[in-house]
Amino acid sequence: YRRPQDSKNEHHTKVVYEFLQQIPFFQNCFQHLQNKQQILENLVSNLHYEYYPEKTMIFHHGEKSKKLYFLLKGDARRYIPKTRYEIVQDYKNHELFKNNFKNKDNALLSSRNELLKDDRKPINSNNIYFGGSEEEIETFQNMSKNSIYFDQKVFAFKLFKTILPGDHIGELSLIFNTSHISAVIAWSDVHCLTLNQDVYYELFKDYIEDTKEKII
Repeated sequence: YRRPQDSKNEHHTKVVYEFLQQIPFFQNCFQHLQNKQQILENLVSNLHYEYYPEKTMIFHHGEKSKKLYFLLKGDARRYIPKTRYEIVQDYKNHELFKNNFKNKDNALLSSRNELLKDDRKPINSNNIYFGGSEEEIETFQNMSKNSIYFDQKVFAFKLFKTILPGDHIGELSLIFNTSHISAVIAWSDVHCLTLNQDVYYELFKDYIEDTKEKII
């Protein structure tokens, strides 16, 4: 005799098994593993569901990586820091500063402070931000007081990738035990599964070592 709850749990486990095997990350991992069934069973009990409302931060640039994320529904955006060259170009191309550079050498100046001489309009007196779309600038201003996302009035990050259901994020930071080199924001309501760092190391030790060797 099996209790109804047992039957329900078995069905849930089967559904999760089937779902996990459709995710590219796990498809790749399982090719390198001998004990696939055991890994799947451990995953089912260790994956956690998380929800991020639209325009909220999933993780900040520079945060310590603690888990791996697998998108179930919605879309997120990964932003990486702009280079100094790109930030300087944002200043040079903006209407407030264009005239300042007409008679200057077009060679790249390594610092925006060299670019923005005393004859510029004081940017701190302007309520104008630039270097990104209005939606991007407003979103980062509203959700984070962290000044790393702006270089005075320039949005200092750029879109690197849109993350869709089936994609995963945070892997390289976990593999090398480093802080996140990008910021990821839920661009719509995001539903995801997460796997914490310790469980990831335990279940995929061989895969992690193989991946490290390939990258290094």
